[in-house]
Amino acid sequence: MTETVPNEIVNKIEQLTMQNAKLKERYEFYKTRFTEISKKTSPTPPPQKTQKNILNDALISSMQHLESLKREKESYLKKQQKIISNSPNELEFQKKQLEQKIKQLKSENSSLRKSQVHNQTFHSSEKTIEISNQITQTQKRIAELESIHTNNQKTIKLLESKLPPEILDQSSATIDNEKLYTKLCKIEKSLQSTLKNNDTKFKQKIKELEAQEQKFNSEKVCLQMKILKTSQQERLLEMTLNQNSENISEHNYTDANFLYKPSIKGLYH
Repeated sequence: MTETVPNEIVNKIEQLTMQNAKLKERYEFYKTRFTEISKKTSPTPPPQKTQKNILNDALISSMQHLESLKREKESYLKKQQKIISNSPNELEFQKKQLEQKIKQLKSENSSLRKSQVHNQTFHSSEKTIEISNQITQTQKRIAELESIHTNNQKTIKLLESKLPPEILDQSSATIDNEKLYTKLCKIEKSLQSTLKNNDTKFKQKIKELEAQEQKFNSEKVCLQMKILKTSQQERLLEMTLNQNSENISEHNYTDANFLYKPSIKGLYH
């Protein structure tokens, strides 16, 4: 990087010198052109003034550009001198700083790795110790329970050996009876539950049948009323027919009173 920077500045300075030479050539060209034009001036003054103004403006702009290029050249030369004078020492100092930083980072990285590995091993060792302790405790508990079980079996055998065979037979019979009793209790519970369910179902069915019976009774009453009404109407019609047959005129005209429909209130009174 330090070798490329001065080369770039040198190239820039060379470009500026070339531009400066070109500007000088243009300046000389415009100067000679201006003198030629001033010599070949026509008697008309306005065109001379306009051409002169154009040339003056071009000359002023070129001079300003030349001055700016000179200033830029001087600034680049100063930068080049500073870089050339200070570059070796600065580069060495920066190199040393970078080497120190690299060493520091390497040491920190190695220490972090060691601490991480140590922590991992420490945690893993702690977990393995805990698991091994739990395993040993469970094994001890299993051994204790097995010893208790064996002792209980021994005591049972001793008691059975001391007891007479009749009592042993009775005890076995009582055990069988207890098993049978528990089985029968379970069956009784299941039967009671089914009985309760059936009882509720039957009660619901009885309620439905009672409601249906009430409905049928009401329909029966309605039908009886209808039968009574029809029978009463039939009697009234027969009565009217008999009366009309007695009161037939000479011209065989029948009376229309038999078509009279009596009221329901009149039927019951």
